[in-house]
Amino acid sequence: MKKFAFKDSILMKILITLAVIVVFRFLRFIPLVTINLGAIKNIIGDAGFGSYVSIFTLGFWPYLSACIILQIAGVFIPPLKRLCFDSEVGRKKLVMLTLVLALIIAFIQGLSISSALYRDLSLWQALLIQNKVAFVCISALSFTAGLFILIWLAQIINKWGIGNGIPILITSSIVAEIVNNIRMTNVSYDGNFFSQFMLIYIYVAAIILFIFYNFVTELQRKVYINYKGKNETIITKTFIPMRNSWAGRMPLTIAVGAIWLPFHYLTYYENKTIYSIAEKLASSNVVYILSLFVLVMIFTFMYTAIIYKPGHILNLLKKYKAKLEGIQDKNVGMFLKRGGFIYAFASGLFLTFIAILPTVAHIFLSNQPSEMAEGSSLVMATLTGAGLLVLVGVLTDVKRQIRAYLQMRKSDIKNWTLCYTTIDEIEANIKKGFLESRGIPAVIKPYQFTWGMPIRTAIDKFEIYVRTLDADLARDYLTNI
Repeated sequence: MKKFAFKDSILMKILITLAVIVVFRFLRFIPLVTINLGAIKNIIGDAGFGSYVSIFTLGFWPYLSACIILQIAGVFIPPLKRLCFDSEVGRKKLVMLTLVLALIIAFIQGLSISSALYRDLSLWQALLIQNKVAFVCISALSFTAGLFILIWLAQIINKWGIGNGIPILITSSIVAEIVNNIRMTNVSYDGNFFSQFMLIYIYVAAIILFIFYNFVTELQRKVYINYKGKNETIITKTFIPMRNSWAGRMPLTIAVGAIWLPFHYLTYYENKTIYSIAEKLASSNVVYILSLFVLVMIFTFMYTAIIYKPGHILNLLKKYKAKLEGIQDKNVGMFLKRGGFIYAFASGLFLTFIAILPTVAHIFLSNQPSEMAEGSSLVMATLTGAGLLVLVGVLTDVKRQIRAYLQMRKSDIKNWTLCYTTIDEIEANIKKGFLESRGIPAVIKPYQFTWGMPIRTAIDKFEIYVRTLDADLARDYLTNI
């Protein structure tokens, strides 16, 4: 069993995390071994050539795609569903299955990108390997190796840093993009007093949005859970956190993608009906917003149904002889279902608000003097994109993780041991409360991706720590009850 090491201070974990982020930012310039960089520099210059041929071009997307595929497949395939919910051993198998599937996806995507690179770069005479099969295979393997290195860096943060490795590395890229866009925006508005004055309003709006996003992310209803202690007294030790971020921002991503399908279709085929639909979406902000609202709501409810499982929660409450405070036993199931509906609806409204912000910003900026036009797209990308939402969510999760470290450090208990790991926050809270009702102090360390993808497979996990002397008894309670 894994012990919690107090000699690793919070400061040391933060420094290790920052060091990995720095390494990650530099490693993105590692090129494919099949590319002649000198030839590419002569054609497109230094700017952007590194990312164009980097082995990290795929980023974490193959891994995130594997998580989502297995999560959705778990709804329809019983063996996968058992891996998600039945046991800690099942979760470990799921993590390994996710990694294997991610590498397969990365290789397939690498083959596609490599084929396109071979076609384009052969025209520039920028190939070090002339044979197409060899070029494509070696390049695809390089892309796959790049993903493996990224996952390894994320694991370093998970093991020795502050945790949440993949979300933190993704967030570092979002922050870098925001900083770059702000720099470009300042350059675009330089020298014009009116533009600089408007820029102040834009940054103030960004701060307000950041605070608002943080408020929504932290917003939750605590439904307290009662347990019977050893002497049959009622003990309240934990709660079910009801929040509106179960579905993440995936509904927004899919809805926006669906809105743009007609435009993508027209790039390959001509069709009068599709053209009229695309023209209506492009010319009418009302039609666009209404379509976005309907699609976001549909996908939010769909993903909430995948993530939030009232039946699973009800079974856990029965298994650990727990009761929701102030709610009769016969009404618990209906309460949980109604709660899921309410928070899914609230999440849909919030994601719709995020989705229409770029449109509102565009309408506002289009009415400004022409000297502001050059920077308007950068402003929208910087301050109204969903990336800011992910940034707030990841910072919130890191704060929760640090809070768990501090809780363990400030307690009188000097030796903590990892007792149990689950992928579900509510399950972790119920089990923590059960252990404490049996006189075993417990702390939950969360690793999650709030407002990122709706992932409850290989990325999200909640570790339950107990006193080392209680570890065997606690594990026996949780696995054999």
